[in-house]
Amino acid sequence: MRRALDSETPCKLPFRPLIQGEPLSSWLIRSALACGCDPLILCTSIWGAWRPWTRDIDRSLAQVRIQTLSEASGIDAQRLRASTLQQTLANLIPSDASFAGCWPWVVARGSRNRRSHGGFPFCPHCLAQDARPHLRLSWRLAWHVGCEHHGICLLDFCARCGAVVSPQMLTASSGDITACWRCGADLRESRGCTCDPKALAAQGLADAVLAGGPGSALPPEMSTSEWFSAVRSVISERWAAITATSGIEPASFASGLRFELQSVCERHLRMRYLQEVIEARNGDLRGVGVKYVSGVQRKRRARRGVKRGSPPRPRSKAAVMADWARLLRRMGQGYQ
Repeated sequence: MRRALDSETPCKLPFRPLIQGEPLSSWLIRSALACGCDPLILCTSIWGAWRPWTRDIDRSLAQVRIQTLSEASGIDAQRLRASTLQQTLANLIPSDASFAGCWPWVVARGSRNRRSHGGFPFCPHCLAQDARPHLRLSWRLAWHVGCEHHGICLLDFCARCGAVVSPQMLTASSGDITACWRCGADLRESRGCTCDPKALAAQGLADAVLAGGPGSALPPEMSTSEWFSAVRSVISERWAAITATSGIEPASFASGLRFELQSVCERHLRMRYLQEVIEARNGDLRGVGVKYVSGVQRKRRARRGVKRGSPPRPRSKAAVMADWARLLRRMGQGYQ
């Protein structure tokens, strides 16, 4: 291993087979743990001083990095590129998109050094039934809020300690990718709540539109990008309108964050609302458009009239809960 670390050429390591639909991060982590080393050590032996875990490699990877990984693993570069979200969302993500910022329709991890503010969504039942437990690339799509096979909502944090799922933080002693990086709990033993059928229906429709493009899943004369733009307008509706018929107290979930930064529970209710709008419009979202102002923007606008030194104004429970949700995210703690 010391010789491999000091070498400038990729070393040959016993990589695990890359499973269909598996993201690059999951495959690299599984391979590292199978070799009995940390993911950080494995990537150092491949790319040297370059630090892949300080960024979101599941979104995109530079061609030179892909080629180096292909030479080290023996897997075709095109297949490795297909395991990134940029390839999956080719119709929605610009080809020259950079690593910086939040990508549309991709669950944001918010990396800082190797730590993540947001967890990697997962289905505990899928992991329990896998012969080789692995994460799915589709779980990173922001409209994926539930498992279509088991009918439960996805989770993105450990049920025991509350830490967000950050598999890149696992070590050689963790065993496999199903362990919590902080407390070591088995994520397969987590219990997910039942996912609303309407949210799953909207999720399946979005998958069909993305996979099929212009066709039966789309209204006439509407492109894939136009359909997702209309969906963005619907799910960006005021929170009070979305929760009016749900029986859920708005202050319990509204974080004021953009869709890609929200918790699974909040996105779940927005996807349910989307399906209700689709059904009310007979599947035709043409002409949908809502001017949306995020919670952060509303907060800043409200403070413009406050003079320096004046006593603080009373705040609503919804505003306090939104700040609390954002604080938990910055701390790397999961919330519902």
